[in-house]
Amino acid sequence: MGRRYPETPIIGVGGIVIKENCLLLVKRGTPPSKGCWGVPGGCLELGEDVKDGVVREVFEECGIEVRVGELFDFFQTIVYDESGSVEYHYVLMDFFAEHVSGEIAPGGDAADCSFIPLDVIYSYSLTPGVRELLKRLRDRGAAPVPEEK
Repeated sequence: MGRRYPETPIIGVGGIVIKENCLLLVKRGTPPSKGCWGVPGGCLELGEDVKDGVVREVFEECGIEVRVGELFDFFQTIVYDESGSVEYHYVLMDFFAEHVSGEIAPGGDAADCSFIPLDVIYSYSLTPGVRELLKRLRDRGAAPVPEEK
C-alpha cells in the first residue's frame, strides 16, 4: 500500500526526546510537510512492536540510540488534495524517549535534525503536529514550553 492516496490510515510512531529544555526535531525531506520541522518518527513496519519502531525511526533519522518510555499521546494527520480526496492519512503515536548514546546526524528522509531550544522553537517552521504537541506538553506540565505568540 502506498503512502499517498492510501486505502486505509497508516500507523506512525514518533519519539519525543527532550534534553536540557530542548526538543529533538527533524527537518522533513519528503512530503507531507517537506521543509518543516517535526518529531523524529515514521511508519510502523508489519509485525514491529511500537516501541521498537520508535527506536528504529529515531536512529534512522537522527543517528542516536534512545530508550523508549510511555505513550504521551496520539495525533492524526489527514491531508486532502484539491478534489477533496484523501492524499495522506496518518495516525501517529508519540512516545517519550530518552537519549542514551550517539551524536545526532540526519539520515533517512530527514534533511536535518537538531535539539531545538524550547524558548525559540516557534521561530522554526513547525509541522501542525509539533504545534499541537507543544501545546499538549505545556498544558500537561510535561515540559517548559512557552505560549505561542
